[in-house]
Amino acid sequence: MLEANPTATGTGLDFDAAAIAHATARGLAARVTLRVADVAQFQPDRPFDAVVVNGAGQVWGGDPLQHTANTLTAV
Repeated sequence: MLEANPTATGTGLDFDAAAIAHATARGLAARVTLRVADVAQFQPDRPFDAVVVNGAGQVWGGDPLQHTANTLTAV
């Protein structure tokens, strides 16, 4: 998404440090903050205009219909 929109900025969270390292290598460091973090414990320092949820089942488990709602409640 950030590659497609040159004015966008973002925050990326993942439990896996290797995934964060892989994302960092994509060259978007000037526009994205990447953190090894648990989204359930994450406290954003500002509101987000949009939230993209990928792999919510890994974080929340349970009912797939609740994954996005749980993530949005957390952030």
